[in-house]
Amino acid sequence: MEKVKVRTLADIEAYEKVPIDERLTFRNTYDLIKQGAGINPDAPAISFFPSGAAYANPQRVTYRELLSKITQTANLLHDLGVRPGDVVSYLLPNFPQTHYILWGGQAAGIVNPINPLLEPATIHDICLAAGTKVLFALGPLPGSDIWEKAMAVRKDLPHLKAFIQVMGPGDEGSGIYGYEETLSRYNGHGLDSGRVIDPQDIATIYHTGGTTGTPKLAPHTHYNESTMAAIVSAVTDLAPGETTLCGLLWRENHFKIQILANRCFSALEKARQKP
Repeated sequence: MEKVKVRTLADIEAYEKVPIDERLTFRNTYDLIKQGAGINPDAPAISFFPSGAAYANPQRVTYRELLSKITQTANLLHDLGVRPGDVVSYLLPNFPQTHYILWGGQAAGIVNPINPLLEPATIHDICLAAGTKVLFALGPLPGSDIWEKAMAVRKDLPHLKAFIQVMGPGDEGSGIYGYEETLSRYNGHGLDSGRVIDPQDIATIYHTGGTTGTPKLAPHTHYNESTMAAIVSAVTDLAPGETTLCGLLWRENHFKIQILANRCFSALEKARQKP
């Protein structure tokens, strides 16, 4: 995407003279990430700080690794029976694994991120309304009650086919998959499903804040997300190698933050256009 300086109404009108479809070089989130990762696969895509004390030594994930983990996650979900209309929900803080599941889930089906700070009854209602087929949840960790909430809601979800623990082992007897140990079995080089993602396919369904009642679900298509990523890429002054802070990955009202994550991929498109 070309760089755009928006200062006046005339700048906006000039930009809008070219239809967005003519500007897009991707129309779904998987192709967006794949295209961005191909520019400089060994550049850092994510720098993760597990705590403030670890700021000097972040966990780094390259674009090559990110795309591979996303693809493996999509293939894992496809193997579990997830198809384009099926919903994958997660109860996770913002870890690198959250990105693998968010984007990989969209390549297999529809992702429904859920705020893990909600009460179990509300989480249950969201999963029920979404028709959750696979549920990811953070395993038991000190200071976190996410696992306990997930265990409380899983038994009352009639569409649930798989329950996956992140950062914890599987337990076949209890019907629990271990995410990391299971993921390693899957191909990270391409989608086993052979899926060609339609731009109008639903990519995500985000719940609203629930400040005026029970949270509602807001669907976003792959075209919605691709278009927003392209626009943010065009109008923000962020160069390859610079960093954005990604704080939340579960609220519809925080979709702009997700777009900034997308922006990290689409920003690299500018590098190809520089002499």
